[in-house]
Amino acid sequence: MKEENAPSLKKPIVFFLSFFGSGLMPIAPGTWGSLLATITLIPLELLSIPWVLLMPFTIILVAASSFLIDMFQKEEGIHDPGWIVIDEVVGIYLTWMICPKFEPYLTLVLTFLFFRLFDIIKPWPIKLFDQKIHNGFGVMIDDVAAALYAGASCQACAYLFL
Repeated sequence: MKEENAPSLKKPIVFFLSFFGSGLMPIAPGTWGSLLATITLIPLELLSIPWVLLMPFTIILVAASSFLIDMFQKEEGIHDPGWIVIDEVVGIYLTWMICPKFEPYLTLVLTFLFFRLFDIIKPWPIKLFDQKIHNGFGVMIDDVAAALYAGASCQACAYLFL
């Protein structure tokens, strides 16, 4: 396996997979990618755009990202470099779709916090996905699973506090 070199944003695939370069931050790239993804949801939240309109885009994003990650990993001989954060973007979008709509900024804060919590601690079976599936889909699926946990946590907050 090749050693992970600093990727160039001049490559469109790196620009995409690093979500506009947010994954190239030197500390906590997944958090930065998640934060930028959350910021992109502000207009949808403030305009009360139905989540179902984001679903087709997110499905295409999962498929395209899985393919591109797999292709890039094979070309470079690396697996799941930290700067690839498009999986966190998908996780944030899915969490937001599942999360009940509280006051707009509260919804976004809960989306971000719960997703990052589950993406970092990786409870079962998230950790299993992360360790066992070594292709582009494997990079994506642990964040999809973390989004399900995060969305369920948002639902529990709504049930308990609303």
